Formats: sequence, C-alpha cells, structure tokens
Amino acid sequence: MIYYLLIILILIYIYYFSNYDITHNIVKHNNILNNIILEQFKIYNFINNNIYSNIVVDVYEYKNQSLKIINKYKTTINNFINSKTGNLSQAVIELDNNINFMYVLNLIKKDLSKYYNVKKLKKFKLRISKTPWLYPAHFDCINGKLLQLYNKRIINTVKFKDINKFNNLDKKLPSYIKKFNTSKSTILLPGDLIEIPIQLIHSVEGYSLDNNNISIALSFCTDTKNVNCEKIFNKKFKYRNNELNNGYL
Repeated sequence: MIYYLLIILILIYIYYFSNYDITHNIVKHNNILNNIILEQFKIYNFINNNIYSNIVVDVYEYKNQSLKIINKYKTTINNFINSKTGNLSQAVIELDNNINFMYVLNLIKKDLSKYYNVKKLKKFKLRISKTPWLYPAHFDCINGKLLQLYNKRIINTVKFKDINKFNNLDKKLPSYIKKFNTSKSTILLPGDLIEIPIQLIHSVEGYSLDNNNISIALSFCTDTKNVNCEKIFNKKFKYRNNELNNGYL
C-alpha cells in the first residue's frame, strides 16, 4: 500500500512540477545605458567607412515564417545594412573577444555591473536585424537577456501549462502570440534590457524609429543550458538544434 502511495505521490509531483522553471515573470530595466554608449550604436557608425562599417559579420537569412536558416554568408556591416533582401535577415557578431568592440563592451559591462556579476556574463552577441523584424515563436534553454541599442524591439511572451502540447512554434508569428490572454508585450527602446526566463515561449519584433531599416540589440546570458529543456527543444526544433551544433548563431 505504501509502495503504491509513493508512486502516486511521485506522479503528482512530476505532473505539477515538471515545468517548475517556466515562469512568466518578465523583468525589464529601463534606460540602463549612458548616452556615450548609445551614441556608439547610432547607424552612422556602421556605414560609409566609419568605425564599424567595414567589420566582417555573419549574415543569416531565414525561411519565411520559420526559424530555419536558408542562407548564411559573410559581408561587411555596411554592405549588409545597404543590401536589399526579401527574406528575414540578421547580421550577428560575437563580442566576447572581439577587438573591434572591446572598448564599448567594457563600457556596457560597467553599466551592467549595477545588476549582474559581470564576470559571469558571457556569449555577448550583437544582433543587427533588418526591419520589420518578425522572428517567430520559440523558447530558449537559458535565462536570456536582451539589451536594445538602436531603434525598437517588442518581445511578446506567453506561458502554457504544458509546453510539449504546443506544436509548430516556428510557424507562429508575433501576431499569433498576442491573441492569448496570458500573453505580454514588452517594448524595448535604446538602453532598455529585458530578462526572458528559461523555456518561456516568446517572439521578437524589430522596428525602425527613423528612416533606417535596422534594429540593433545585444543578447547575453549568465548560466548554462538546462538539460531537460534541451530535450524538449531538440524535439520541437530538431533542425534548429542541428544548426546550433554546426556553429550557427
């Protein structure tokens, strides 16, 4: 009798707490960067032979309404910004040991030190997205952090009791996420930072506040991946998992 009772208790625990780490407590910090840093990320620094314009970056183009990468190539930031493409596209630069951004990254870390132990911060990735940037729904297996640097982003989040029952995430655009009464939309302007909890479903929009079709943000994290989350991720986004294992960002 005790044996069966123990099994029942274990099953109840698994049912109610298997998704214990999925929270919808979005944390947003407003305007945490000083103007000297934000000035570094104005678009004129990225074009016309200015300080960042000729840096070579990885450009990713995505299949329509999907997370799937259909094209990857290298080009300069200037060429990417001035290029025309019908696909969702983004240039990504790893900054952790990038000599071109060492000065400004150290300035950013100084402001971040008010909120984090900067020695534990890693995987800084500068993301230059063509706008409108409409990245489909997905979840990550780390507690992600996104710092807006230029123009605007909107992070749409929604929590489901059982994430395993939510299929075809990568075909769900931001407009779909917004339909749920449990959804939240968080607007990021230059200097704003958002913390996105592990395994929380979210989609990302990027828009221009001026005449330039570019939105720039910096993503980073402080912890390692969650093994249980990775199992679900591989099941839901097998192709994306293969891309990450092959060095795609």
